[in-house]
Amino acid sequence: MALDALSHVPSTSGFDAGPEVLAQIHHWRAEALAQMGKSREADSERARAASAIAAVRQALPSRDQQTFLLRRDFRTYSVN
Repeated sequence: MALDALSHVPSTSGFDAGPEVLAQIHHWRAEALAQMGKSREADSERARAASAIAAVRQALPSRDQQTFLLRRDFRTYSVN
């Protein structure tokens, strides 16, 4: 049920989700898939979350890139 709801967030919410929101969606989809025992799909979602966060970070001025990942919410989604 959670997985289905997360699959439709951008299309049903009436707004264009930015990369930060998409990273959160991918993270929670990964968690749901992992709980279902679908590790391959969960890994794919984790990679998508990390990619979205990496794109945001790279778009920042270089002076802000290091501190960006200090945000607690993004440390979870980024690649260690």
